Amino acid sequence: MKKIRDNFPKYLLTLDDLFGEMNYEGIEKRNVLNMAAGVNNDKREAKHRPVVEKCMEEARRMLHL
Repeated sequence: MKKIRDNFPKYLLTLDDLFGEMNYEGIEKRNVLNMAAGVNNDKREAKHRPVVEKCMEEARRMLHL
């Protein structure tokens, strides 16, 4: 992701909480469940929430949850 030269935010979405949420050279590591639930909510996350919710719904369907 570091090689992509644009002004869009870059997220590494994970399910782990081992090291918490981090930022490495503009790449934000976020827990996808916290992001979908609105934890640490900001305007950027609110804008992307419908996409995240749709992805979570698809993941649940694929995992039969």
